[in-house]
Amino acid sequence: MVQQVERLISNNHTEEYAFPQNAFVRLKRIFTLGIVIFAAICIALILLTVRLGFWQLERAVYHQSIIDQSLKARSVAVSVKDHLNDSQQFQLIAIDGIWLDRSILIDSQVANGQIGYHLLQLFELANKQAIWIDRGFLPVEDRTLLPDIKTPNTTRVIGEYYHSPKWVTAKAYVEPMAENVSRVSSYTDHALAELGTEQTVQGVLRLIEADSAQLQANWPVVSVDPNKNRAYAVQWFAIAAALMLAISIFLWHNIGENNKDVANGDGNKT
Repeated sequence: MVQQVERLISNNHTEEYAFPQNAFVRLKRIFTLGIVIFAAICIALILLTVRLGFWQLERAVYHQSIIDQSLKARSVAVSVKDHLNDSQQFQLIAIDGIWLDRSILIDSQVANGQIGYHLLQLFELANKQAIWIDRGFLPVEDRTLLPDIKTPNTTRVIGEYYHSPKWVTAKAYVEPMAENVSRVSSYTDHALAELGTEQTVQGVLRLIEADSAQLQANWPVVSVDPNKNRAYAVQWFAIAAALMLAISIFLWHNIGENNKDVANGDGNKT
């Protein structure tokens, strides 16, 4: 009888320490798994921010190349042309012809805090080639009303040839507003060709001389200045560095605390 009681007490004593030990092992595994998942997420965030930083640097190089191309083209004297097939980006061109009774209003344009359109009018050369002349910004207060469009009486226009690669695949809605006047949501090759003549060339001629044909014109060479791209890159790299520092501190602190718990747990077992 005494031996049975001693055996029962011995078994209870063993089971008393078995449960906490198993629970400690499970908690340790959960903690380790959590650390691994957290570290993986943080590494992914660091890689993402670093990639965004390099992407901004790539955009800076691209935008700078466009600016250089524009400066080079504008440094060349105006070329008087009687055909437009070989026009180069930002090339200064003078053409002679007549204004056709066709206009496009490019919607959702902003200049000096005002909302309005870019006014495009079709211009035809003697060889029947035509090109859309981008006359500049036309402010509008009521979009339900057709703005006052006055066709110039000039027979020569001077501007820079411009075409964006984005226009090739861009989609836009075309809304007729009056006879030979349409409102288009954005620049797109398809809409410009559809609303032009059979011999309308790709691209537009953006007026650069202040005359009766020009409205408010402030043509941006690029949408984002290269210096701004570089500033964005610095911000992304700074975020990556901050994440890396924060993760290092977190892991160092929590792994250290885990090691203390392990030591205390081992001590309790003994």
